[in-house]
Amino acid sequence: MVDIRLSKRELALFGMCLGDKVNKNDIEIMDTKIIIRDNELSILESIISVILSYFLDEGLNKNDEPNKLGLELEDLNSIFIREARKIRDQVSVVVS
Repeated sequence: MVDIRLSKRELALFGMCLGDKVNKNDIEIMDTKIIIRDNELSILESIISVILSYFLDEGLNKNDEPNKLGLELEDLNSIFIREARKIRDQVSVVVS
């Protein structure tokens, strides 16, 4: 199980990015906490991909530098990337 706490702003960004792109049955949102109970790595990778796509569509200036929203999206995505790395690290320890 993955339990991720977000600020209210991060949760709002999360909702903007996700729209209908990730199956809402795969995640549970309680206040400012996101819970993923099954297929954690796969779901985290989907979320990371969706946030990255939103970043590419909305988070860049014309010179391809991140705008204010882009910087927030980078920070948000880093939260999910860290969680995915934790899971990958656990799997590699078990396999080794």
